[in-house]
Amino acid sequence: KVFHGFSNWRVACTKVCNVGWGEAHQGLSAHIERYRNSPLMHESVPDMYRPILLSQGSRVPFPAPTKRIKPPRKGSERIVF
Repeated sequence: KVFHGFSNWRVACTKVCNVGWGEAHQGLSAHIERYRNSPLMHESVPDMYRPILLSQGSRVPFPAPTKRIKPPRKGSERIVF
């Protein structure tokens, strides 16, 4: 609500901010479900590329996958890190 209609930019601009609800992956649980079985969470992917969870500013463990995670691919080729 605060940003809706905002147009007082520090640089010359005619754009007006419009705030609206997003559709896909809204909320913490939706994001966890989206990524917990993602190839991004495969053991071959360096930790710096994986999504993280924070609680009160500290990293907490990401929930374990619910199925076997396949390694990431680009087309038909496996990505090597």
